[in-house]
Amino acid sequence: MTSAIVANTIDANFPVAGVDNDSQGFRDNFNVIKTGLSTAASEITTLQDTTAKINGTNNFNGNILDNLVLSRAWGGAYQTTATSNLAVSLTNGEYQLIEVAGADRLITFEGWPGNDKYGRIRLELRSDGTQRTITFATTGGGTVKYEIGQNLAVATGAVRELKSVLSNTTRLTYINSNLTSGIFEVGNTVYGTGITGTVTVSAVTPMTGNATGTTATLTIGYSNIVVGADTFVTMSSSIASVTDGDPVKLASITGVPELSITQTYYAYKVGGDIKLSSSPVSYVAIATTGAYTGGSQNASFPLSGDANTVTIDSTNMYVGMPISFTGTGFGGLLSLTDYFVSAIISGTRIRIATNHGGTAIQTFSTASGTLTQVPRTILTVTWDSGQAVAFGSNLTVTRNAQSIVAPFTVSADTSRRKVIEAWKDPYDNVVYIKFIGEFA
Repeated sequence: MTSAIVANTIDANFPVAGVDNDSQGFRDNFNVIKTGLSTAASEITTLQDTTAKINGTNNFNGNILDNLVLSRAWGGAYQTTATSNLAVSLTNGEYQLIEVAGADRLITFEGWPGNDKYGRIRLELRSDGTQRTITFATTGGGTVKYEIGQNLAVATGAVRELKSVLSNTTRLTYINSNLTSGIFEVGNTVYGTGITGTVTVSAVTPMTGNATGTTATLTIGYSNIVVGADTFVTMSSSIASVTDGDPVKLASITGVPELSITQTYYAYKVGGDIKLSSSPVSYVAIATTGAYTGGSQNASFPLSGDANTVTIDSTNMYVGMPISFTGTGFGGLLSLTDYFVSAIISGTRIRIATNHGGTAIQTFSTASGTLTQVPRTILTVTWDSGQAVAFGSNLTVTRNAQSIVAPFTVSADTSRRKVIEAWKDPYDNVVYIKFIGEFA
């Protein structure tokens, strides 16, 4: 700005010494000085009102700062607790720490610059000690759009382990050939699990092996059925492999009208004999009449001891785990058939079912061979707050680069912080959100 003060009209040689000087000359000089002082006061006031200060806050009113170099220029920061839904304004600072307290919260962005201007904000989000879910919005009916993270690993057809009681861990199992890209590693955050919260891989376990044998239903001879309020079966061989509640069928019940050879009963041991129950959970007597005349016969125990088991290394297996094989079937065990582990009998024997949670197959014959287990991987995963987990199948589990997923949660662990960055499109009412990372 060029000053408007005029100084060159002052007569610097007036008054002249030793001469009677006209008073008009004094008045002229004084008038120039007065006008100059008035102009200076106005210009100083303008400078005080409209120029940057080093001793106070400056508001540039949207004017452009052009061709400058910044050194040690810091952004403003702000901290608050969201005890209700919260409006987050850029005017409070470019970096804001928010504790989400009391309930799940809606965060609405506001205070963005006008069109043709760009502004961004970073939020550091933490909980009050309880996992919280956060949703985002922006003022003026604007749209919020989230980063689409790059898939670093994708496994399709995954199966999720059932956890019927509150838990912080479960297992996800997939066939190795269904891993379409990348790898999963301990510490990865994974998505598509159907589990609420941040889900992290705590173990990666490869599953391979060979099934080498099957075992048929256990049969034990009996010689008599003793009728009465309780029904006893007199066994003619050892019942050491039988456990109370094991299912049993009788080959003959001749003379005892209340019994049937097609009915499954449950055995409870009495010395070397058994009594029949209608319940596998606790003994419920079966009353019978008549007199047994069927002679010596065999009782079938399909789930006692090693009966109807598959011989295979069961290390790291779990009940409900999917399993299948390739090769030539034997003993009723088939190739390229989906099974589920229904019981783990020992380190080398399992029972299997054809559907999850179903009854174990009870029709194997005793045979040997080799069927190769289809290679799978078990991802053991953990999360923050206890929750029951339903059985899940045909899941697509992914490991993503930084991304926002729904629901977006902050951990119950108050030392863990999630940081996001948001900015507004200068030419549209759209706010973009990017996940920076989780830190602890």
